[in-house]
Amino acid sequence: MQKFNYFDPLSEDSTHPTDGPTTSSDVKPKSKRKPIRTAENARKNKSYNQELQNRRLQAEIQRLKEENYILKAEASDHKKTIRKAIDAKMNAQCDMMRNIDMFREVEVKAIKQRMKFVKCLKKRVKKFDADLEVNVFGGFIRRALQRRSLTTEEHERFMTYLKESDIDMRVYYNKETPSDMIQFLRNLDEYGINLEVLEIRRITSTFQEDLMDYNDVYHTKCIFHFKGEEIKADIFNRYFINFSTQDYSSNQISMEKDGFTINRENGNIYQNRDYGMEMLETMMEFQTMTTRPLFVEESTGMDRRTRHNMNKMMTRQSKMIREGFTPTQMIIGADEDEKNCLICYEQFGPKEDEPEYVPPKRYGFALCGCSFGRAICRCCFKKWDTNCPQCKIPWKITMTKEALEESDFVLPDIQSIQLQGIDVDIYNNDITDSDRESLE
Repeated sequence: MQKFNYFDPLSEDSTHPTDGPTTSSDVKPKSKRKPIRTAENARKNKSYNQELQNRRLQAEIQRLKEENYILKAEASDHKKTIRKAIDAKMNAQCDMMRNIDMFREVEVKAIKQRMKFVKCLKKRVKKFDADLEVNVFGGFIRRALQRRSLTTEEHERFMTYLKESDIDMRVYYNKETPSDMIQFLRNLDEYGINLEVLEIRRITSTFQEDLMDYNDVYHTKCIFHFKGEEIKADIFNRYFINFSTQDYSSNQISMEKDGFTINRENGNIYQNRDYGMEMLETMMEFQTMTTRPLFVEESTGMDRRTRHNMNKMMTRQSKMIREGFTPTQMIIGADEDEKNCLICYEQFGPKEDEPEYVPPKRYGFALCGCSFGRAICRCCFKKWDTNCPQCKIPWKITMTKEALEESDFVLPDIQSIQLQGIDVDIYNNDITDSDRESLE
């Protein structure tokens, strides 16, 4: 590219680069040379400036094109990343919905299989004794009505416990008249029901101060073989069972010939219960996988029957938690971290230096809310069988408090209004003649 040497045409001593040495004879009047050289230099400067500006613009345009290309590429990458994330989320949701549908299908199929068995069993029973009623209650009804699994963990847990569980059945003529268990089992076998009887127990209540008017209860544990599947069952020969007590609301739904209902207690202890409302509350609890304990919140006194029932309740509480339910109240358990009885200081576990040492036993639940009640052996409890040695109050079963919903209900202040005659209204405003005419 040609280089130009510039000069200032307005300067008095400026000389054009192409001019050679000048003498006095060569110098022309400035008035004649100045317009020509000024116009020529102006054109050259203008041409150079335009070329320089064009090159700068072209370079800027090229730079902007490159930046635009990079931004488009980045935007395209971002769009692809966002699209991949959206697709992945949609696929995950679709997979989750497919899994939920699959879980529901498998669980409902397993439940229906047991329902078919119960239906078949009832039909056979009606054939040999039309007056007998087969009443299904307990865990099977709960599993049939509870919310279906939403995760793989919930599904696997449900199927595992469903397979391990048994169907609780009561066979009786009415709530006061039991059935003949031995004859009932023989009739099932004669009428083609394939069953294997594992155990028959005759249970008599021997608790002191037992006010329940129960006769002996026959309890049979058996296995039914139905369409290639083994179904465990616990069968009782009467409605009211002398060794059982109400534990959790989710286990109290009973399927009778007239429909679903809540298990009744013998006698008039719960005569004011609203069974319809309890049924609705229990059905709602199934959707949130919660359950209410029905035993006494704080049972004062610690007789043998209470201790026996609370041991059972601790086992059932653990079972409900394992199956995914959350009790609204929890039995306060014994302090497992405490290694010694706080009264006799005997060690609960074995001693390495004393192989023949027999550790004292203790209950799995707290006998009092204090530290002594949570770490006391049974021997010391018998010595202090009335009051807690620390609190000096009677032993009692303690449970966590149920959370209460806070209410924002506020009553306004009461306004006192005193009527002063017929000439004022309740707001103490004067009543005019026009007001009286409007009232007439």
